[in-house]
Amino acid sequence: MNEIPVLAFDSFVIIRNTSQVHDDFIMHRLSLVPVKCSDVVDGFRMPPCKNSCPKCSITFYLNITNNDQQILNVRTSHFENSNNRLFEDIIIVKLNKNDTITLEASTVKGIGKMHAKFYACNVYMNYDVRTMNPSEFNFEIETLGSLTPEKILKSGLKIYSEKYKLPLF
Repeated sequence: MNEIPVLAFDSFVIIRNTSQVHDDFIMHRLSLVPVKCSDVVDGFRMPPCKNSCPKCSITFYLNITNNDQQILNVRTSHFENSNNRLFEDIIIVKLNKNDTITLEASTVKGIGKMHAKFYACNVYMNYDVRTMNPSEFNFEIETLGSLTPEKILKSGLKIYSEKYKLPLF
């Protein structure tokens, strides 16, 4: 399942960061945020072109300042033009009063063999030890959120079929 392509954050431009959190930490946090891409991943190029065109990446923008006395939890929902591609409740950083963060983050298409941020799911398989019948087993797909379980299974079967030159059922 580590050959199923997904979109993940890969390129960052931090324009301004006055928070107590270092830029590298923010980039690491963002790189592990799942990007919902079931409907667009097939149309993206891999590897991407050098110009980051719309067929290669999606760019998200964040520009936020905390003007209150209380600490502000900056979440993925604060990103501009996210178009519901990000889960809304993931905290990226906490800002104190008068702290600002302005950044651009772009996604690219990749596979789990390249980096963990491109993993689509965890897979679990077992068989019932009481019957000791290894021909009957449970197969579970736990998605990380980028793709639906159905899309993961169909993509996995297609890749397996092409890789081993086997016909699908």
